[in-house]
Amino acid sequence: MGVQWIFDRGAWNMTATNKAFAYVFNTPSEDHKVARVLRCRDPETKVPLLSSDSFDSDTQTSIRSVASALFVTSLGLKTAQYNVNAWVVDTLMAYLLRHYPELKSLASDGLAVQRMEACIIEKGFCVSELLAWSSHLGTCASTKPENTKTTDPPTDITTHSMFLHQAALIEQLIQVNQKLDTRLSTMEANIYNKSKRTPPGDDATEDAGNGEPPVKRRRTSAATSLKDACFSWYAQEPRMWSSTDAATKQKRSNTRLVVAFMKLFLGEGFVLDGKSPQYRDGVLELGATAEKELLSFLREHEINARGAQNVLKSMRKLYKAGHLNALVRRYNQLQAAGRIGDPAPAHTTNLLGEISTP
Repeated sequence: MGVQWIFDRGAWNMTATNKAFAYVFNTPSEDHKVARVLRCRDPETKVPLLSSDSFDSDTQTSIRSVASALFVTSLGLKTAQYNVNAWVVDTLMAYLLRHYPELKSLASDGLAVQRMEACIIEKGFCVSELLAWSSHLGTCASTKPENTKTTDPPTDITTHSMFLHQAALIEQLIQVNQKLDTRLSTMEANIYNKSKRTPPGDDATEDAGNGEPPVKRRRTSAATSLKDACFSWYAQEPRMWSSTDAATKQKRSNTRLVVAFMKLFLGEGFVLDGKSPQYRDGVLELGATAEKELLSFLREHEINARGAQNVLKSMRKLYKAGHLNALVRRYNQLQAAGRIGDPAPAHTTNLLGEISTP
């Protein structure tokens, strides 16, 4: 953990020919080495990962059944690229079991604890078995032999001139970072206060008077695609329509409307069976088909929106103008003919009616 590591990590070495290449391939390796040092391990020795291999075959089958319920949205999909590797799931499950008591003590009503306990009960097990699995993994981890190396008698390296030099450089880097953080916090506070004091519309006038181009707002997160919104509505665990969390009320409302507009573009209707093993694959296909037809409809009206929020705004305008009346009539006819099989409750599906136009 010397100065050389600080400069090399993240491609800070300005003499590197391809900094992006160095960042991608060097940084994870250096981070792993430092993590091993902080854990009092040999930085060059690979750390053995936990797995369910230490259990007997019956227990392994039980743990994998719980993992399949816990990672239900990432396993068993027909499209291979959407499935998480089984070995990765096994490792994640082993660490969740290993640290279950710590999670329980930190937040007994936390989402991770609630999901694990719900999946355990769903598969016919009890919390005591969960604790037994955790204890077994903890015993295996503590009894694993670790490679030891014969080292020279420890010496006080803190008095070495190179150590003192490196410590001084690191201290300077820390101070520089602290100053940058302080300046950044001050700038953010000034911008925030200015935005609160300035009435809407004055920013554009001020920018025009200064002759400076307006600054584009930086997006805080990537836009959600329509098919992702559809998958979240129908396949997310627990289902969005059964949630009562006040913090996600607006998101649930917007997703419900987006899906309602998407279903208008399924001209042949659709049937989703929540108990079918191909349920999530069917949701993916339904979302992709509806997204394609809806975006094509928007392009016909010279609208280039693609993200779920922008599409929702555009579809609301078209709906209020009566441009979706024909699609609403077709959807109602399909529903009356029994060609709509929607697993969502009725109060979340029948949202759109015909708009009377002058």
